[in-house]
Amino acid sequence: MRGMFAAAFWIRSERRLVLARDRMGIKPLYYCVQDGEIYFGSEMKCIFATRSGTAHQRRRLNCYLSLNYVPAPSP
Repeated sequence: MRGMFAAAFWIRSERRLVLARDRMGIKPLYYCVQDGEIYFGSEMKCIFATRSGTAHQRRRLNCYLSLNYVPAPSP
């Protein structure tokens, strides 16, 4: 695959989700795993629009923007 992309592939036979993005990282791919569910998109608003887009997620975003990573266990 060439160019700018972020993609999700569901492999039904293995019940596996594969998330991929371009090598240069031009197209972002954000994801969040919470309460056994995964949310992903190429924009942060996709995650905040879900029912899990709570203050908890906003604290994680604050950590990421200030520290460039989210410490574990995340606040």
